[in-house]
Amino acid sequence: MGAGRGPQRAGSPGASRRGGALLVALLAVAGAARAGTLTVLDVQQLRLIAVDAARAPDTQRETEVLVAGGGLAGIAATLALCESGHRVLLCDETDWPGGQLTAQGMAALDDPPLVERCGGTRSYQALREGIRGRYRQGGLLLPDVAAGPRLNPGNCWVGPLACEPRVALAVIEDLLAPLVASGRLVLLRRHRVLRAGRVGARVEWVDLLDLDGGGVTRVLADYLVDATEMGDLLPACGAGFACGAESTDDTGEPSAPVTPDPDCVQAFTYAFILEHLPGESHVIPEPEDYAANRRAQPYSHSTALPDGRGGHRYALLSLFTRTPNLGGSFWTYRRLIDRSLFRPDAYPSDLSLINWPAMDYRGGTLLGDDPAVTLEHLLAARRLSLGFLYWLQTSIDHPGGRGHPELRLAAEAMGTADGLARYPYVREGRRALTLDRLREQDLSRRLNPGRTRGAFFANAVGVGDYAIDLHAGPCAAGDAPAQSSLPFQLPLGLLVSADTENLIPTGKAAGSTHITNGATRTHAVEWALGEAAGVLAAQCLEEGVAPAAVHASTAQLRALQARLVARGVPIYWYRNLSPADADFATAQLAPFASDSARVVAEGSLDWRRP
Repeated sequence: MGAGRGPQRAGSPGASRRGGALLVALLAVAGAARAGTLTVLDVQQLRLIAVDAARAPDTQRETEVLVAGGGLAGIAATLALCESGHRVLLCDETDWPGGQLTAQGMAALDDPPLVERCGGTRSYQALREGIRGRYRQGGLLLPDVAAGPRLNPGNCWVGPLACEPRVALAVIEDLLAPLVASGRLVLLRRHRVLRAGRVGARVEWVDLLDLDGGGVTRVLADYLVDATEMGDLLPACGAGFACGAESTDDTGEPSAPVTPDPDCVQAFTYAFILEHLPGESHVIPEPEDYAANRRAQPYSHSTALPDGRGGHRYALLSLFTRTPNLGGSFWTYRRLIDRSLFRPDAYPSDLSLINWPAMDYRGGTLLGDDPAVTLEHLLAARRLSLGFLYWLQTSIDHPGGRGHPELRLAAEAMGTADGLARYPYVREGRRALTLDRLREQDLSRRLNPGRTRGAFFANAVGVGDYAIDLHAGPCAAGDAPAQSSLPFQLPLGLLVSADTENLIPTGKAAGSTHITNGATRTHAVEWALGEAAGVLAAQCLEEGVAPAAVHASTAQLRALQARLVARGVPIYWYRNLSPADADFATAQLAPFASDSARVVAEGSLDWRRP
């Protein structure tokens, strides 16, 4: 443990273990307990697991930090902590760490247009370059393509980089392997939060359930990082959290509803990958509920795209030919592999990721109390996605007729038996009640006329740049189309729980709102939030202070910002400055040094050497 480094006050991990303080178990899982039984949902295997609520742990582990959730935020937090010399236990409920980039199949990265130069941390850029390096080293690219500095294996137009989920997984495993070998990292796949024990404002232990073997591991940690897709640690440890849409009285957001709606959660989606094999037929059996889903969604190949004026318009994309005035076709939008970039024998077809509004499941959320109901939602969402595939294969109108039977579900590309991602793309989870919140008015371009950036936060620990993109869930009539945002900052208080001293929420569990979560759920921002959480936890361990104390102390805050910038984390937005530039640290810290320096910086999106 971090004895001598983490805070040792009454109720802290070290103090309570020495004194044998009474632990109050907060039994909570993603589901309800019945008659002494905890029912746990295994999302990947689509099954319910019954656990005796009185069951004692089978094993116990001690670590400095428990990182729950192996998505991009969890990976980034883990790297930051281990690279600072700390010991971490990282758990994930799937067998593919990497979250939306791997297990969820979302391997066409939703990155800002300028990500190659700015807006991403140094370690995020290393992840992206690792993906490119894998393809270059594979020997399958055409030589001139491999030599290009900004390789995009998919040649897609949703963003500047796409890849196969398996390749992203291999890169992430390469990042984690030396940390595991060094002993600083314990990685537990297929483990999820079961319950937790709390004394006062501190969490003393967390029990993890092995979803395959059934064993229970108790983890004693100085700090907990909630990087789970759905904020699983929050209810387990009794932390305050929000679900769904907050009211406008609560957040002051003009687009928020008058009354809060906890069921107004963004839609989730099961993605899949297709091949295009002309002359062949690969039509799947008609899925259950197909006719009803076709009418209700309805199935369509239209989507909302930026209109160039800060709003969005709906466009019907051509399936295989470039749509006028747009960057490409339906097929190339999230294409993962453009076979024309590779040797002729490398791939029999392009590989295209299909994640389309017509597949968004709006029948319910994944955040309810009954795991059996949640399982039904998962199964219904899978039928919905397969129905969209069946519609593409049999019913979509095109100049040559109706349907494309030559579309093949590439199950091997997703690494699953049925071709759907092993985990749904979860856009919104439980959000911790935190000391700061990122609100619509902090980043909306419409609400900040004349500004070049979003609201200035003196306690910024990262940046982001993505539209406020809401995929309507059960409240289909309540969410407006996506709106353009300004480049924005991420304040420290998003990562500081308002009521749980040693909990650091990050990723989708950080303190955004229902509305701004539409801008913070993307790959680069999730990574930035995770890296900031890891650096915060490291500083708390080394300085013997809690996250709230860092938030309250100007000296601690400036030290944290300096640590982040030294790692290549931007905390202020410049479009002409990368972490590799010699002026990076000077430029990043300048706006926080004085009001006059901030005024100068805010005059332009470019860094200007004094």
